[in-house]
Amino acid sequence: MKYLLFLLFFISLGAYSQILVDDPTNFNSASQGDLYIDNDNVYYIGLENGALKEIGIITQKGTANGQILAWNDVSGKWELNRVSSTIILNRQGGNNILPTATNTYFDFPINSNHIQVNQGSTYSVTGNGEIQINEDGLYQLSASLSTNNLPAGGTKFILGVFLNGTLIGYLSRGFVTLPSQDFWGTSGTLSYVLSAQDRVRFRYVLNAGGATLNAVFINASISKL
Repeated sequence: MKYLLFLLFFISLGAYSQILVDDPTNFNSASQGDLYIDNDNVYYIGLENGALKEIGIITQKGTANGQILAWNDVSGKWELNRVSSTIILNRQGGNNILPTATNTYFDFPINSNHIQVNQGSTYSVTGNGEIQINEDGLYQLSASLSTNNLPAGGTKFILGVFLNGTLIGYLSRGFVTLPSQDFWGTSGTLSYVLSAQDRVRFRYVLNAGGATLNAVFINASISKL
């Protein structure tokens, strides 16, 4: 896969001996280190043996200057490069911040105060456990939840993902049985196609007899694939 960035060529111009703009058929014998640009804005660099090596393109029809393009080996074309982006919300510790009730969903108690990473403008944190998506695409959704005082006995647990208020999948679901109060945690991942303005909410269920539990780690992340 070959990558290029519009500004890269201009920042790097000083590295080339000279720049020639013409039809590539007129580049009969390339000089090593020279930069060649054809009439379609395709860039070539001269090699030691006099040959030309294509190294990129500034723009193509229908594509704005400055976009990142990538060579697609399947289509044989320069295409917009899908740039990954990630948001991570992370919270460590917190006494009595995890309410529980039988078969009842609660929002993850993490919000904009707990942003660890937020790359670009793909995401906006809009509430507890809720992240707005600002670009169409395929995304990976992940979350984890742990406590240090889950009660003894059997406990049903769910980590669920809601999209615009509707449950779309489980990151984790099951039952755990502890002989005594102890540490416990779970995590999971889900891939899903999302659209701009979609709101993803991370929620949990803990059938822990209505106790309010401590948190050890709470984490939610979304990455564009």
